[in-house]
Amino acid sequence: MVCSKQSHLLLVFKYSWLWWVTCISVNAANHTLKPGDTLNTTDELCSENSKYCIKFYQMNPGVNYTFLTINDNGKDNAAVVWVANRDQRIVDKDSAVLVLDKSGVLKIESNNGVSIILYSSPQPSNNTVASLMNTGNFVLQQLHPNGTKSVLWQSFDYPTDTLLPGMKLGVNHKTSHNWSLVSWLGLLNARFGAFSLEWEPITRELIIKRRGQLCWKSGELRDNDGSMHNTQYKIVSNENESYFEITSSNDELTKWVLLETGQVINRKGDDNVARADMCYGFNTDEGCQKWEELPSCRNRGDAFEAREVYVNSNLKTYLANTTYGTSDCRDICWKNCSCDGYTRYYTGGTGCVFLHWNSTDGANFASGGEMFYILVKNTYHKGTNKWIWITIVAIVVLLVICAFILILTFKKRKHMFQDKKRKELKTRMLDSTIKYLEDEFKNKQDLKVFKYTSILSATNDFSPENLLGQGGFGPVYKGILPSGQEAAIKRLSKTSRQGIVEFKNELMLICELQHTNLVQLLGCCIHEDERILIYEYMPNKSLDLYLFGCSRTKFLDWKKRFNIIEGIAQEQQSTTNTSRIVGTYGYMSPEYAMEGIFSIKSDVYSFGVLILEIVSGRRNTSFYDVNHPINLIGYAWELWNQGVPLQLMDSLLNDSFDPNEVKRCIHIGLLCIEQSADDRPTMSHIVSMLTNESAIVALPQRPAFYVERKKFEWETTSKEFRTTTTEEITASSEI
Repeated sequence: MVCSKQSHLLLVFKYSWLWWVTCISVNAANHTLKPGDTLNTTDELCSENSKYCIKFYQMNPGVNYTFLTINDNGKDNAAVVWVANRDQRIVDKDSAVLVLDKSGVLKIESNNGVSIILYSSPQPSNNTVASLMNTGNFVLQQLHPNGTKSVLWQSFDYPTDTLLPGMKLGVNHKTSHNWSLVSWLGLLNARFGAFSLEWEPITRELIIKRRGQLCWKSGELRDNDGSMHNTQYKIVSNENESYFEITSSNDELTKWVLLETGQVINRKGDDNVARADMCYGFNTDEGCQKWEELPSCRNRGDAFEAREVYVNSNLKTYLANTTYGTSDCRDICWKNCSCDGYTRYYTGGTGCVFLHWNSTDGANFASGGEMFYILVKNTYHKGTNKWIWITIVAIVVLLVICAFILILTFKKRKHMFQDKKRKELKTRMLDSTIKYLEDEFKNKQDLKVFKYTSILSATNDFSPENLLGQGGFGPVYKGILPSGQEAAIKRLSKTSRQGIVEFKNELMLICELQHTNLVQLLGCCIHEDERILIYEYMPNKSLDLYLFGCSRTKFLDWKKRFNIIEGIAQEQQSTTNTSRIVGTYGYMSPEYAMEGIFSIKSDVYSFGVLILEIVSGRRNTSFYDVNHPINLIGYAWELWNQGVPLQLMDSLLNDSFDPNEVKRCIHIGLLCIEQSADDRPTMSHIVSMLTNESAIVALPQRPAFYVERKKFEWETTSKEFRTTTTEEITASSEI
């Protein structure tokens, strides 16, 4: 009796519910829901142009499930383009209702007591409307007193498997909301499937993933407006959002559909936009991406093809799992070497049926049979394929070898051309230098440019028997010139790295330094890399050997040294030519070494270094400290600052010197080597200071090329450096 009463109460409640729904349901001709309006299973809400309608739709007649869908009523015969409740199916289809309540909540209700909330406003409002637009977009809007509207929610923000013009694929940078398509699980099952179509804003391309695994890429698409598979599209990228959108230029709208197999098709043109269903994990054809190796039992070119077949039931195995879609069945069959085909198990498109045979025995391919995806083996002959690859590899190798030979030939010719140019330039420079020297030597008494053949004849081809000694920058030979005059022929070492310009400038300097008390320069010779100086032959030693030689028994006393300093200063005093540039390191002024600037004061600097060398009997570059290298300039400056300048004097002089003259020479030498050329004295002032102690009024400042050190040790290396200029100033027979 109690059960009977309960049944009657439930029946009354059910009919009351249906009556209430029917009374307040919207008119089918209306395209808008107002607060308090509903849409039940017997009604539909259509756009103004009647192109799209929203309604409750039972996709699989064999299953009592209902979905709220938007359907395209065009030539596709009510094709579903949007689903509201993909994973929240309504069991009792007769009691389903879409409600926009008076507080602004848009939801789906049924008599099972479960509400599916599509939108709930944080602040309840009764001035909202839900409209189905002509584009197929179901929009919930808020009405404002000034007559404007703002969008609260829209179906285009939650696409399913279909992309309509106006829908976006991409990302909202402000909300991080993503727009993407997700395939159905099966042909008649709208639940979320295996494939997703997304927009990659960084690489600007469309991609398809299968259960999160990248399997297809479109490649980079053109900026802004473009065309792809007969479909116009546009790309938008800014600080708010980045997305891809298809556009339509006519009344018959284009739409893309992502199928449960992984294909993307254009419903308007019925052509394929993307074929992710042909991506097997190993191939890279037509946008496919590689994610796994080819199974050992499969060959390149093997593929599943849809065929109708009559097959014995004993060749089938079943997997009755409703969470498996078509692509899952294909993946299982592809990796199972005994599987030859598959199809769906349930009519909705889920579950799997697999075929297994050793041959086609028991199977009859004919129309009217069951639709299976049959694995079709690649019939291309493996041997032929092998020879094709061998041929391709051979051709590639041959092309690489040819390209390598061409590159080598080109480089060789380029080097030969460059060498030829260098030789021509060098020859022109040699000819120019020789001509210049010949012109200059016309103004110099008894100076000439000798031919190289004359030098070879004079020295008997540089015979060791004619070797007089080894100078700092090369050997010196005794020779007989064509005139019969004896000469000392200095063959500069090729390791000196002295160029033509430096050699020419040094020659001019030596010419200017000619002195009655010094050995005379007769001329020079330039031939290819050879640099040769020809001096007057003197039986006595050079100033270089007297000052710096290993055996210094015949040393120069202070009187002779002072006379040499005075004599050189009086030759320099009358010089007005400033074009001679000292090319010898150690005597080079800082303005010339650093900036290439030369003046009379540059000669003063070189003269100052020479004074310090004559006083000390040491070369400028002969000092070395284990903690810090130092030169003669630095050592002289340190002794001057310490108040003991006479310690610079050559120890062999003993007491045979005038302390005031020595100190005066050191003082003058330090004034000559100051950093700034303007601070150095003139040669006429130097001559005056040498002869008159009272003429020295300035104190020396820190010299050029001086680096302070912590500790000094008076020592020289086993092999002292030599300088060219000092070597060329040789003593006469009067010494």
